[in-house]
Amino acid sequence: MPDTKKQSAQHAPAYTSNENLTIKEAAFATGLHPDTIKDRRSAGHYANAWQEQKGRRAWHIPVKDLVAAGDLRPEEVAEVASTLEAARETKQVAELKARIIELEDALNTATALAEERRGMVKILESVLARTAVAA
Repeated sequence: MPDTKKQSAQHAPAYTSNENLTIKEAAFATGLHPDTIKDRRSAGHYANAWQEQKGRRAWHIPVKDLVAAGDLRPEEVAEVASTLEAARETKQVAELKARIIELEDALNTATALAEERRGMVKILESVLARTAVAA
């Protein structure tokens, strides 16, 4: 069965993530046949697709839906690649902040334990000094 997607476009057009494409434009952007785009829309692959209420009643598919469905590569969309990277970085930053909090808690616990042990050492030194004098 032949692959309905284009292998690669030399000069793929750049889209923005808030753009809406007609069936024909979506077919051109993805390399899929317009009938395939229509079938995928009917099957619910493009959750935010909408139809004009007047005039020719054309369907419009958000670029974000094409990317989410895996029909358009994120690199072909101006903001999607940077937005995804920013989301990954945000997640990494949040994970690192949580790890820093864990490590600070562990450090505070270790510091408190060390202070407690220093106090015990002073007490023991004092007791040893008194027993050495008494002996």
